[in-house]
Amino acid sequence: MSITAGCRVAALYDYSSEYPDDLSLRQGDTMLVVDDSVGEGWVKAQNEFTREEGLVPVTYIQLIEEAKAPAAPQKPPKPPKPSAVSQPGFQPSTGASTFQSSAGAPTAASAMGASTFHQQSGTAAPQQTWYLSPDTVQPKRNSFTESEQNDHYDEFDEFSDSDDEPQAASRGSKSSTSSRPAAAAGMLSRLTIAGHAGAIESFMIGQNVPSESLPRCYSIQMSVAGPMWEQCTPITCAVSNPKDMGKLMGMKKFVAYTVTPDFTNESVMRRYKHFDWLFDRLKERFPTIAVPALPDKQLTGHDEELVRDRTRKLKIWINRMCSHPVISQSEVFQHFLTIHEDKNQKAWKSGKRKAEKDPFKGLNSLLTYQMPEPNVGPKTLVQNAFAEYPSYSEAINKSLEKIQQSSLQICKAYGGLKSCHCHLGKSLKGLGQALETRLIKRDNVVYQSEGSVKLGAQINSIGDTFNQVGEMFGSQPEQDFEVLQDTAWVNCGILDNIPDIQKGVKSCNDVLEGAKKKPETSQDSLLEMNRKLDLITTAALAEVNQVQLQNPEEYRQMLLTALTAQVDFYRRLADSLEPHIHNLQTIDFSS
Repeated sequence: MSITAGCRVAALYDYSSEYPDDLSLRQGDTMLVVDDSVGEGWVKAQNEFTREEGLVPVTYIQLIEEAKAPAAPQKPPKPPKPSAVSQPGFQPSTGASTFQSSAGAPTAASAMGASTFHQQSGTAAPQQTWYLSPDTVQPKRNSFTESEQNDHYDEFDEFSDSDDEPQAASRGSKSSTSSRPAAAAGMLSRLTIAGHAGAIESFMIGQNVPSESLPRCYSIQMSVAGPMWEQCTPITCAVSNPKDMGKLMGMKKFVAYTVTPDFTNESVMRRYKHFDWLFDRLKERFPTIAVPALPDKQLTGHDEELVRDRTRKLKIWINRMCSHPVISQSEVFQHFLTIHEDKNQKAWKSGKRKAEKDPFKGLNSLLTYQMPEPNVGPKTLVQNAFAEYPSYSEAINKSLEKIQQSSLQICKAYGGLKSCHCHLGKSLKGLGQALETRLIKRDNVVYQSEGSVKLGAQINSIGDTFNQVGEMFGSQPEQDFEVLQDTAWVNCGILDNIPDIQKGVKSCNDVLEGAKKKPETSQDSLLEMNRKLDLITTAALAEVNQVQLQNPEEYRQMLLTALTAQVDFYRRLADSLEPHIHNLQTIDFSS
């Protein structure tokens, strides 16, 4: 049956409205369709509970008469053996990237029981790791057969306003206008995907071991500073050429950006919602990694200056992700950077579905980390390090916030200086043109020397120079103070994640301490729970050390760029003004 006016429908997925005439949905909401003539895959519906009305995508709703209890999903076939990304110029880590065994691709279940990673005769036995199946903490959605699923996504993946978030994870208290939403959900809810109350405990006691083959794995190495992610060849990515686009005969408007990774030099078009989709997937897939917030979601009227600001921030955000040794090599990130949505729709849809249904998210992600030898060390030492770090990072975070604010004020001041210098230049040109006007001499009553006329010409030239100086002030912030502002912004987003990562470790430790107080807890169970705590602690320390390795270098580069640009600016300013001093000094009024 088709969806027509008067039908009752239910929401299959959550949907956050992006425009005033959209209606936000929560999975399970019931609605009455009031207008089916909108077209382009949209209908107008009224929420039966809130009585709110708005446009909703038909791919997100289903006739209630057709809705049935979701059937248990069929067990998917084992994926092919993971391999490194085969993009020209892209150099993945040289460390072991997958687990192998003579019996074929290993599964998560086969990883249980081995506590260290060994390389013998071309085979590898993974260390003991633990995770939670998403099915235990996520509400199941209606299942589709393979053909129905393909039909669903063929319509769902069109280049529209709401079609890229079929399984977008909730981010807690994040609002669409918040400038720093990354830490809002907290690591606990990210680890458990849906914030299931017993998820951490289930993880610690080793429930729900998956049967899927292990995906690409990421090595943690032990250095003199402690656990570190295995480093790889860094990549960069350009975000440029924001372009206004629309659909529904102009009713829906959006901005598309050109994204060009350096290892392919091939551009793909991405909208903000694509970045938002990537953000959700990264937070789900790598909850122990600090993923900074995206820039503000709402752009009132797509103002040119706001679009330019968003373009800058998306560029620095994506390049911060490019510089992370784990995220930059991940399949979902490579998919975002390289697959053309319009040219290769099948690959785009397939990659999206795979990322959205990835069983290795939340605590499952810990299964894909290869532990170092030896272990991280005494737990008291680790706990002391974690106890001292928050005050250190908080002091840096507060300073970065002030740098953002000060840089923003200077950028605004430069805009004002541009206007003032241009007004001054216009006024000086008026004075110069007046002085250049030759008076008619009548019996020598009014005196006008040649020097006065020359002065007028020189003042006119100075006026032109001040106009140029005004333009210099207007374009200068993007060379220095916007660099300060944007670098401080993305690093604040990184540091916002650290307290939540530490809380996640503490939650696992609390479960272990609680188990110790229960007499029925066996020694084997305590040993296993200690190993699991070691796993999440090691991953958390590796990320903190990555931040400590990367952030100071970014601060240094930030200041080098800004200071160099400022010196060059004032040098060009002096070079523009200095010649006029000599010209003014040589004017003679005696003739």
